[in-house]
Amino acid sequence: MAPALGLFPFTYLNYSYVADRFVYLSCVGAGVVVAVLVARASERRPVWRPAAQGAAVLVVVAYGVLSFRQAGYWRTNLSFWTHAVARNPDAYPPNINLGNIYAAQGRSVEALPFYEKASSLQPRNTYALTAYLDALRGVRGPQAVADVCTAHIAGGYPNAYAAYLQRAVSYEALGRRADAIADYDRVLAQTRAGSSSWQQARQGRERLVRAAGQ
Repeated sequence: MAPALGLFPFTYLNYSYVADRFVYLSCVGAGVVVAVLVARASERRPVWRPAAQGAAVLVVVAYGVLSFRQAGYWRTNLSFWTHAVARNPDAYPPNINLGNIYAAQGRSVEALPFYEKASSLQPRNTYALTAYLDALRGVRGPQAVADVCTAHIAGGYPNAYAAYLQRAVSYEALGRRADAIADYDRVLAQTRAGSSSWQQARQGRERLVRAAGQ
């Protein structure tokens, strides 16, 4: 168990401190020790042998049932991540992945709470914020997205440009051209020229300016 106890950092600890597979190898050694002890005890006291054999059969059957049950969680991505969220609801990967699965199936209502949770767990993660706001826009409309973005900005959201970009898109959908352009300008000022967010802001601003000139 020593390599997985967390005494030394490794990547998986960013997601969770526990995992079933951490005990796989150690169970092999422990199982061998128990088997040897039981075998030696049976040799010294043959009367114990039937009981030991019966116990061994029960252990194998019990672990077989548990293994069959555990395998069911791995049947699909949906069953796996649903189980992961149930076991570790405050972990980022299960929430974002379950949200992605529901979103891919067009089930935005079910995806929304998992995206919201993922975004709250990693507030600096702009991917999680964008996924959450895209789902929110599909469920409750652009005004709800604009309200959330405004609250994030007022609360000192660490990557404000992402909130400004999403609010600009929402303002554009609501017909608030001046507000949308102002937010696009903020994104252009806060992001690196040529980056994905910068490009989206530039294209959005140009689109609105062209529409205003027509």
